[in-house]
Amino acid sequence: MDILGFFAKLIEKSATTLFIIATCTGFILFGPDEFIARIGINNIQSEYKTFIGFIFLFSSVAVISMWAIKLFEIVVNKIQSNSINRASKQALTNLSSNEKEFLRPYIVENVDSQIAFVANGTVCSLEHKGIILRASEVSSGVLNFPYILQPWARDHLTKNTQLLD
Repeated sequence: MDILGFFAKLIEKSATTLFIIATCTGFILFGPDEFIARIGINNIQSEYKTFIGFIFLFSSVAVISMWAIKLFEIVVNKIQSNSINRASKQALTNLSSNEKEFLRPYIVENVDSQIAFVANGTVCSLEHKGIILRASEVSSGVLNFPYILQPWARDHLTKNTQLLD
């Protein structure tokens, strides 16, 4: 088996597997000598130290890289989510009178959903802004769909009812 092919397949494995490999090889390399002699792997340690060290280094770097990438993805998603929420909350301050009229029943009458024509400009605008969303892909009538208010928008409008005046 080609060694590069082996490591390419190893990278495809989960971070858990690589973490276990890094831990085991690290223990073989850096574990207490008396314990390694007691379990009978001191000959393996001395004969294959270079190879074990390479596997330890490779698996450790792979695990750290995977964790760093995952952490980076989490941070980027959080930043994007915050910027989208800020932009969406800003959109609530610039609503047209038709948009305010459509949103008012959600807050004033505590309505969970409203049926609206899919090509209604007001509905399309609110959906595009991320303030409402289509609750179902099943229409009521020909092209009438139920729309619900996003939870963050309901919270924000409930606290700031003046935005609907």
